[in-house]
Amino acid sequence: MAEDSRTQKMPRPGAKEAPEFDTIKEDPRPYLKPLFDECKITDDNDKKKYTLRYLHEDVEEQWKYQEHYKEGTYSDWKKAILRSYTGAADEHRGTIAHLRRVMRNFADSSINDQQ
Repeated sequence: MAEDSRTQKMPRPGAKEAPEFDTIKEDPRPYLKPLFDECKITDDNDKKKYTLRYLHEDVEEQWKYQEHYKEGTYSDWKKAILRSYTGAADEHRGTIAHLRRVMRNFADSSINDQQ
């Protein structure tokens, strides 16, 4: 990807402008999305590569071998990673958005339905 001279480069891990988080305990995605936006990183493969740069090496190895890393979108890769963590697939439960989806699914049902 040709870099525009006005585009900021992704900071090296450990640099003062790099995000700081415990990659064993914390999800790096909230830290990386603003960086991707600021540095105009839009290519899925670049996003995957930069995500791995900021991870602890044990976590990096696990994430690198997840489904969709080599071929697939960044979004699909993130979903595969979330599925690999216990309880992460249920992350959306208990949210207003989830409640609205459930309500839409049953909007045409009657309370008297015996199904």
